[in-house]
Amino acid sequence: MKVVNVNNSLAVQGEELDQKRVMLDGLKTKKASNPSQLDRFIKETQKSFVQELARIEDDFHLQCGLHKTEQQRLQQQITTLKSDKTSVHQQVIAIQRRVEEV
Repeated sequence: MKVVNVNNSLAVQGEELDQKRVMLDGLKTKKASNPSQLDRFIKETQKSFVQELARIEDDFHLQCGLHKTEQQRLQQQITTLKSDKTSVHQQVIAIQRRVEEV
């Protein structure tokens, strides 16, 4: 009877050991594949960052171009306003002279 119990116990423990071996083999395989998954993730993330940086640089250059164009337009308006101011000032002086003459 004791021999049968020991034999059954050994059989159960053998099955559990086989299950643990299968699980351990799976973990080893998973561990071996993890570095490649991690490398792939790093490369994808790096590629994503490079693309995002290129997009940001393109947007920056576009905004710089728009800013430069707007600055030129505003500078032209300032020049025109200064010219108009000078003209109006000369007209005011001319009107003042006429008023003084009258």
